[in-house]
Amino acid sequence: MVVELSGGIESNLDFDLTVDGASLRIALTSSTYGGIGASDILVRVRGAAGTSAEGVQVDVVTGPDGSVALGGLPAGTYDIWTPSPVMVSGNDRADLYPVYRTLQLARGESHILDADLPAIAGDIHGFVRGGDVAGQTRIGTSKRNASTSPLTDVHEPFNYLTVQLPGARISITSARFGAQVISLPSSSAISDRYGNFVLPLPPGTYSLVITAGGHLTTTAEVTIGSAPVVNDFRLKTATTAVVGQVTGTMFQDLTHLVDAAFAVAGTSVVLQHEDKLYPASTDERGVFTIENLPL
Repeated sequence: MVVELSGGIESNLDFDLTVDGASLRIALTSSTYGGIGASDILVRVRGAAGTSAEGVQVDVVTGPDGSVALGGLPAGTYDIWTPSPVMVSGNDRADLYPVYRTLQLARGESHILDADLPAIAGDIHGFVRGGDVAGQTRIGTSKRNASTSPLTDVHEPFNYLTVQLPGARISITSARFGAQVISLPSSSAISDRYGNFVLPLPPGTYSLVITAGGHLTTTAEVTIGSAPVVNDFRLKTATTAVVGQVTGTMFQDLTHLVDAAFAVAGTSVVLQHEDKLYPASTDERGVFTIENLPL
């Protein structure tokens, strides 16, 4: 372009300069949730040091479909990463594994970068316990008092303790992330001999069914994040179930006379629950066991 100016004439000229830069489209999805777009994810695009793109830095956020487009980028090498990506939908929140890529963009090139950001898995763990609401029960024992000789009835109240349930099954019946229904991961877990269970799961909301022999089935809905969630389940005893036992030791405390305590053999022990009695006797060690007790 040539512009000639005569004396005393002023002229203002505007120029549109078009840079033949590169364009980049970034599409982020999460395979954990069926490949849905990872929206509202911060993406940082920075020109690599020592290259022609050095000094360029652009921060963008993905749209509802998980994509974002940039244009007019100078040719050169770029580092692209997602710092601390988090996906949120409704009441569900998932920390995602970040992506880090380095790519070369040529002048005028159009490049598409597809990247998967799987969720960082959490888990639900805890105990499965059995038993109804704890209630007072009286245990009656007969012991001989060394100072008075005759037998004395002693009644000591105690509460039922819940029982850890081995072999209980925790099953997933449905799973979702926000409004998105997701395919079921590992479908169930079995509690160990101590009633403990661990069920690794990606973040989301899950409907569970908990079952154990001799106990009533229960259901629960839990929301899991990327950190472990502790949740204990308690199953009520079925009306026909009898479980558990009470074991104890009877001994005569003679420490006020001598530095010793002696087992009391052949002593009657009666456990009373509501209107029913459960008798037993101590053996030569002073040990008694009452079995087949309803919870």
